[in-house]
Amino acid sequence: MARLLTPPLDFGPPWRRVGQRTRFGHTLELYVLDEVPYGYSDAWKAAKPVMESLGFSWTDKGDTHGLAPCWWLIGADDADVPPVRAAVEAAIAAAHAERLAYDARAAAREEASRLADIERVERIAGPIRARLRDEVTARPWAFGAAAAEAVELAHMPEWTGYGLSCAQRLLANADGVAARADAKIGATPPAAWYERAADEDVRRAAHEACRLLSGLDADWASEANDAGWSKAHTGIGHRLAERPELDQGETAHALAVVRIYRRQLPNELQRRLFEHAGNRKRRPTAAAGGLLSAA
Repeated sequence: MARLLTPPLDFGPPWRRVGQRTRFGHTLELYVLDEVPYGYSDAWKAAKPVMESLGFSWTDKGDTHGLAPCWWLIGADDADVPPVRAAVEAAIAAAHAERLAYDARAAAREEASRLADIERVERIAGPIRARLRDEVTARPWAFGAAAAEAVELAHMPEWTGYGLSCAQRLLANADGVAARADAKIGATPPAAWYERAADEDVRRAAHEACRLLSGLDADWASEANDAGWSKAHTGIGHRLAERPELDQGETAHALAVVRIYRRQLPNELQRRLFEHAGNRKRRPTAAAGGLLSAA
């Protein structure tokens, strides 16, 4: 029989030789693990006596924080290793199986809860889902940077409670964007553009410009790319573009904002909109209710 000179069992992390330390009045070689593997803890709980017979234990003498798994060179023989190894392996396997069973039970409970949540939500989510689908089709611009999220959510086959709350939040935000745009359009028209907006061709040209810029606004102002509207005007711009036609007040608002983006418009459309308007001494002001100055 050969005397054991190094730890006879491997638990994953490498054993580190600390050197000689005192144990129960005897100076012995000490080895420690710098981390605590599940296997060691599992084996210790189920096979503590046989592990101690080979010198395994816990120590605070290993230059680690707190107690560390350890092995003392106590003079055991290699013939003593097989039964201890068998007991340790059995303990580790049993603990692993128990964890798997626990995880499976937890997963089953979670899935049952999820399905119950889906069933509950489906009883009340129909109108909200239908409206979200309609809104992402009719006015995706109102969702802004969240448009992709809204589209994905609208076409999900199942919603949980979290999905329902997300849909409600997205719709509320979109409604807010549209309401703020309507409030701007309904405000006093900017005086500097109101007279020009009386011209029927100017009204048609302003409507065309709003629709053209809205068509260029593929990202709904979520990126700074000099295409379409900016965040400041995406709401009012798309809202004006949705109108079947613009009246004089709406056209005045349209001219105030379209002028900022005129370089994106064809020259002929610019001419129809702003011919002779560029030399006006009168400019939109906050007192005149101009959206241009407010932006």
